[in-house]
Amino acid sequence: MSLSNTATPIYYGQFRDAVLRGEIPVCWEVAMEMNRIDDLLAEAELAEADFHTPQEKRKWAYENELSIIYRGEAITVDTANKQFMEYTAEGATEKCQELQQLIAAAKDVIRNTYPDETEV
Repeated sequence: MSLSNTATPIYYGQFRDAVLRGEIPVCWEVAMEMNRIDDLLAEAELAEADFHTPQEKRKWAYENELSIIYRGEAITVDTANKQFMEYTAEGATEKCQELQQLIAAAKDVIRNTYPDETEV
């Protein structure tokens, strides 16, 4: 068994999941610290991953980074897109518009974080 820089500690993972489900309320400071820890874990995981292009990095970010806060819950762009599709099928246009704006903003941040390489 080897050690990993990207493994989420078991008890922290259980605590985080309970917080995200709303079972354990936390104050703003604790929520910010949890975001900081999650960012560190995501950065370590990204650093260990073998990506060759900025497109691959963005794809990973869309699938894994909790970059959208929607109705008090941190979600990925992919999860937000799935929720958007469900709202579209239900005809919930106000929810669709709200979520579409959040998705666009998150994608802009991710594109700026992992820009295409430009040739000199």
